[in-house]
Amino acid sequence: MNRRLQKSWVLSSMLLLGMNATLPVVHTVFAETTPETQQVEAEELTSPYDNLLEAPADSAEENPQPREEAPTFSFEHKEMRGTVGKTTEVVIQVDRGIEQVQVTIPEAVIVQLEEFPDGMEASQITETQWWLSAKEQTTFILPLTSETAGSYTIVVEDEVEGSVVFEEPLVEPETEEEPTIDSGTFEEEDFVEDTATPEVQEDEESKEQEAEEITPATTSNVSTWAQFRTAINTNSVTVINVLADISGNTSLNDITRNLTINGNGFTINTQSRNIQIGSGNRILRVNDVTFINSLASSASQIRSRYQNTGATIRLSNVNYNSSCRLVGSAANYTGFHVVFDGGVSRMSGGVESVVMSANSVTLTNNAQVIVQNRPFYNNVGTITAAHANSQILQIDEGSKLSINGSYLGVATTLIDGDLLVTNAGSVIVGGTMQTGVQRITIGSTASVNLRRTSSGPVLTTNLDKQITVANGAELNISALSDSSILSDAANRTTQFILDARRFSVWNRGIENDDDSPPSNSFRNLQFRAEGNNASVLNSANNNAFASIYPQQGLAGYSRIRTEGKRVGSPLDPLDPDKEVDPDNPPAIPENQGDFRIDFVSQFSFGSQERKIFEEGRYTALPQYILDENGDILEEEPKPNYVQITDNRADADGWQLSVTQKEQFETETGSQLSGASIQLKNRQLVANHEGEKPREVTTDEVITLEPGEKQPLLTSANGEGKGTWIYRFGDGTSSDQSVVLVVPKETIPEITTYRTQLIWELSAVPINE
Repeated sequence: MNRRLQKSWVLSSMLLLGMNATLPVVHTVFAETTPETQQVEAEELTSPYDNLLEAPADSAEENPQPREEAPTFSFEHKEMRGTVGKTTEVVIQVDRGIEQVQVTIPEAVIVQLEEFPDGMEASQITETQWWLSAKEQTTFILPLTSETAGSYTIVVEDEVEGSVVFEEPLVEPETEEEPTIDSGTFEEEDFVEDTATPEVQEDEESKEQEAEEITPATTSNVSTWAQFRTAINTNSVTVINVLADISGNTSLNDITRNLTINGNGFTINTQSRNIQIGSGNRILRVNDVTFINSLASSASQIRSRYQNTGATIRLSNVNYNSSCRLVGSAANYTGFHVVFDGGVSRMSGGVESVVMSANSVTLTNNAQVIVQNRPFYNNVGTITAAHANSQILQIDEGSKLSINGSYLGVATTLIDGDLLVTNAGSVIVGGTMQTGVQRITIGSTASVNLRRTSSGPVLTTNLDKQITVANGAELNISALSDSSILSDAANRTTQFILDARRFSVWNRGIENDDDSPPSNSFRNLQFRAEGNNASVLNSANNNAFASIYPQQGLAGYSRIRTEGKRVGSPLDPLDPDKEVDPDNPPAIPENQGDFRIDFVSQFSFGSQERKIFEEGRYTALPQYILDENGDILEEEPKPNYVQITDNRADADGWQLSVTQKEQFETETGSQLSGASIQLKNRQLVANHEGEKPREVTTDEVITLEPGEKQPLLTSANGEGKGTWIYRFGDGTSSDQSVVLVVPKETIPEITTYRTQLIWELSAVPINE
C-alpha cells in the first residue's frame, strides 16, 4: 500500500533590479567625531605699526617688552622742484632700515616705474596710495613727473608731508631750439621716422598702459600681506582682488563699510588674525578663496564684533582647513547672518563648528557646502537661551549641505534643498543653550538623508521636537538594524507630521539596507503623531497603518523612508491608462531618467503541501493592488508584470532580461534541488499605439535556469518607445502564468525557500 506523506512548506522569491542606466549616487565619508570645545573669543585692537613692532607670538603675552618707537620718516628736501614733462626724484629718508613704506601721491603726478633704482619697486594700491618696497634700507627714491604745472603734496605713512612743484619749461628762441643735423648722415625723413616718431609713439603707449593699470579708487589689487592689510584698513577700498597667496600676522582694523574680497583661487593665511566687521548692517562678501589660520587655536577667521549689528557675511567657493571657526563673533555678540551664495565650499580641519553663534545660516543660489569631521552650526555656551531658540538654518531649493563625521544642532532647520548628514554618533542633536522646541521642516522639493553608522539613535532629543514632512519630499532616516531612529529623553515630546506619496518603514531587528524590503509600505499616507518618541497617533488616513503603528512610536523603527514626486508610477496591467499602488513593491531607485524599469512584481508562491515522490507544480499568487486606505483589493487580482519605459530621443534599442541568481534555498543554505520557474501566457500591452518591442523567443514556456541570464524582450529602430507592460497572464489567467516546478526526487524541508531574480534593462546601440 502506497503511503502519501504530506508536509507544509513555503516558497517565495525576492527580486533585485539591475540596470545599466545612470543612477543617482550618494557619497558618504565615515569618520570619528571629536568633542566640540566652547570658547569665547577675545576682542583685538590694532595699531598703526603692528607689522613693524609686533613681538614674537610665543612671548608677546607672557613676557611683555617695552614697545619700540615707530620709525621716523623725513624728506631730503621739504620742497622739491621740477619741470613739467621731466622726472624729478623725491628722496624719502627713515632713521632705521625698513623694507616697505606707504606713500600717498596725487593723481596728477605720474610715478615713473621704469626709472626706479635697481632692487626697488612700487605697487599701486589705490589711485593715490602706493607701496615702495626694497631690501632693508634707510633711503627710498621716488621718480615722479607731471604733465601739468602746480604744487603737489606727497605724504609718507599718513604723517609726514612734503611738496613737489612742477613748473612750465622756459621758452627759448626758436633758433636755439632747432637741432643741428649733419645732412650727410641723416635724411630728414629718416630722422622723423626713426627717431622722433618712435619717441612720441612710446610716450603715447606708456600713457595708455598707465591708464589701463590704474583701477578705480574703490578697487585694490594685492599680492602681499602688507598690501592686503592696507586695503582692509583703507575705508575707500570696497573691492579687494587677491593676486597671489599671501600670509601675515599683523592686526587688521575693523571693517566699517561694505567690502568684497575676491580670492581668485589663492590662499590667505591670517595666522592668528581675524577679518572683523565692526559696524552695523554691513555686508562682507568673500569669493573664491582658501583660508588658513596657521597660528590660531581658538578664534574665528571672520567675525562680527558688535551686538545686534545685522551684519551679513556672504561666502562663495570658500575653502577652510584650520582648527578655528570660519565665522564667529567676538565675545557674545550674535546679531549677524551667514549666507553661502552659490559655488562649492569645503570645510575641514578642526573640532570647532564652522559657523558659531550666527542668527541664521542660509544656503542659496545652488550653493554646495561639504563639511568633513566637524560640526557645521552651533553656539558658544555663554549666549542667551532666547538667541539659541531663534537660530535658523535654511537650505534653499537647489542647494546642498553635506556633513560627514559630525552632527547638526540648531533650533530651526528649513529644508527645500538637499541635506545629507552621516555620523558615527547622533546625527541631529539639540543646540547648545537651547531650551525651546527644535523644529525641522522638510519641504516638497527637499531630499534629506540622515544616517548613523554605529549603534544608537539617529535623532537624540534632549528637547521637544517638531518634524514636518511635506508631500513630495524625499526623506531617509536610517540607524543600524538593532537601533531606533529616535530616542526622546524623559518627559520630552516629539510631534511628527507627515504627508507622503509613499511611506516605508523597517522594524527594528530586520535588515534595513537599500536592498532589503521594508516591513511595510503605505501609499498616499497622511498622519500626525506626538508624545514621547511620537508614540501617540493622533490621526491617520490609512487604517492599516493605524493598526500596526508601534506602541513605542518612531522608536520602533530602525529606518523610515518617503518617496518624492516620482516619474513612472506603476500602471494597471489590465488597464494601462490607470495608475495603481501595487502591494509588495520592490525597492526601485528614484530619478532613473528617461530609460528605466518602473515596476516588477515579486513572485510569491505561498504555503504549499508537498506530496512526496510526485512532481510539484505551484503557481505564484497574482499581483494585488492597494486601495486608498492601504488595504489589499483581494477581489481584483492582477497578473504579475514588469513595467519599462524608454523615453530617450535617440533610436537606440534595448533588451530586457532576467537572471535567477541562485537556486531556491533556506536560510541555512539547503537548496530545492532541480526546481525551476516557468513564465507563461506572456503579453505586451501599452496605453499608446507605438511599435511594440519583440519577444526574444516564441516558445510557449520560458524556463529560468539558476545562474543563467534569460533574454525576454528586445527592440530596435524605434521599437519599444514609451511605457510598456510585459505581463504574465490576463484577467482570467493571472494566477496560472508563473509556475514553480519541483522534481519528484526533491524532498523539501518544512521551512521557507527563497531566491533572487535580477531584472536588467540594457541599452542596445543601433548598427551604424
